[in-house]
Amino acid sequence: MEIQNFINSLSQKAIVLDNDLKITAFNKSLKEAFIDNYQNKYNFLGENYIEKAKELGFFNREQINLMKLNFKKIISQEAEAYSEEYSFAPDLVEDKNIYFEMDATSFGNGILILYKNITKQKNLEYQLKMKEQQYRAIFEKVPVGMILKDKKGKILRINKEACKISGFDKENLENNSIYGTLINKRDYEKVKKGVKRVLAGEDIRTNLEIYDARDKFQYLHLFETCINLPGQGECVFSMQIDLRPLWKKENKINFLESHDSLTGLFNKKYLENFLDKVNINYLLPITVIYADINGLKIINEKHGFATGDQVIKKISNLFNSITRKNDILVRMGGDEFSLILTNTAGETAKSIISRIRKKLNNIKIKDNKLSLGMGYATTEKNWNNLEDILSRAENNMNKDKLNSDQSYKYKQVSNLLKTLNVKSNETKEHVMRVEAAAKEFGMHLNLDYQKINELMLLAKLHDIGKVFISESILKKPGKLTEKEWQIMQDHTKRGFQTAISIDEFSSIAKYILHHHERWDGTGYPAGLNKEEIPLLARIISIVDSYDVMTHERPYSKPLSRPEALEEIKKCSGTQFDPKLASSFLQFMQKKENRN
Repeated sequence: MEIQNFINSLSQKAIVLDNDLKITAFNKSLKEAFIDNYQNKYNFLGENYIEKAKELGFFNREQINLMKLNFKKIISQEAEAYSEEYSFAPDLVEDKNIYFEMDATSFGNGILILYKNITKQKNLEYQLKMKEQQYRAIFEKVPVGMILKDKKGKILRINKEACKISGFDKENLENNSIYGTLINKRDYEKVKKGVKRVLAGEDIRTNLEIYDARDKFQYLHLFETCINLPGQGECVFSMQIDLRPLWKKENKINFLESHDSLTGLFNKKYLENFLDKVNINYLLPITVIYADINGLKIINEKHGFATGDQVIKKISNLFNSITRKNDILVRMGGDEFSLILTNTAGETAKSIISRIRKKLNNIKIKDNKLSLGMGYATTEKNWNNLEDILSRAENNMNKDKLNSDQSYKYKQVSNLLKTLNVKSNETKEHVMRVEAAAKEFGMHLNLDYQKINELMLLAKLHDIGKVFISESILKKPGKLTEKEWQIMQDHTKRGFQTAISIDEFSSIAKYILHHHERWDGTGYPAGLNKEEIPLLARIISIVDSYDVMTHERPYSKPLSRPEALEEIKKCSGTQFDPKLASSFLQFMQKKENRN
């Protein structure tokens, strides 16, 4: 009775055997759950447990033999207990998938067997196993590299794609560290920092350039996150996509983005990016040589663009032949090149330009002797920006082009300017003053360096058409007759025709044509008004007028600076663009304050 009360008090199902393995008692929990199903057919008390289990087919032969062996050990006190998991044969009970854990232990002169239903646990394990198989199948078959590694870098699992990307066999990676296999020594610290961030809870998504232990380049799109695994603790799960095929395409695209497609030289975008990335102070002094191919437009028109391309390539090759290791040769676009000389003073640039000129003497294409306009600028200490030094170099190139004896047309223009100086009151000093003032005023207006260069050229050539006007009209001290005035007005058209015929000056031809237009529309030759008048023509009108007013002429005495500025103000909105006139007054005031 005491045994029965004891086993009834147990929460688990229980059965008691004597030392002959006969059933002497079972508790209420076991009776209700199992024995009652067989009560009408079988008598359990006094029956041999092993024989009855065999009769009912609860266990297979191997399980029966193992059970008999261990029960004997408990009875003979060779062992204190025995545990095993079993499942019922599916056709004997309503629930076809009952799993239980049997714990047998010595009890008096016999054995106490406790049964624990672990069906839910087993079903859960089965489901987990199925999911694991699914996940493993996905893990192996997805076209993405997957690696599971512990926090020290040991590879716990790696899929086929990751092995394919790395070029290593699976057996050489799993259970080995990423360090010394997938990661080169020089990249250890970089990778360890990334692992540390992941273990701290940060998900990392990045493109990674790295080398493995064989010094093989890897370029990966990487996603890594921290997961917690039973028995392993915090681990890093890594997903990888091989970007090397894209990288090769990107390299080609990047090359085209940073290089000129015709010559293979760097382009201006590369130059800007390079100077943004480097510490300029280590490159000073920097000298820039700026070059422009003379007459390329004419060659294109006369011989075709294919010949023009040959010219560009010839000039590119010439520059390459004199470029040093650390120099940066850039095709700026069209017919313009720049050579960036780092840690180089201006004297070296002079020598390089001299060498280029000598080499040019030996280059002809279709009987056309090639020539370049070249100028340079140097920054010794204070670097402002790329545009500043390029602008200064280009300005010097433009001056070189005007004085270059390599270009017949430039020689013609030079002769025209000399003729104008002789025939009229347009002195060389006047032209130089207007050019300098135009440049400063253009900078005050924040014009880009290309516009400022055009403005300076316009200052030099705006009255070039006067060379075709009679000297008697140009130097007449008194008032011109109506007929003489009509002839004088014609100089803007003659100047336009001269400039448009010369490729290098064609860009300023329209400004020459319209520099005597007035804001109110009463000027000549077209009677344009307000913004119809090109901007540079409006600017040079003010600058030129101011210089004429403040310097002596045969027909008039000079005005004082304040008087001339007052005249500019008075003519604002009639002769001059009011906004530009106001800006000019501010410009002159700032200039006076500086002085």
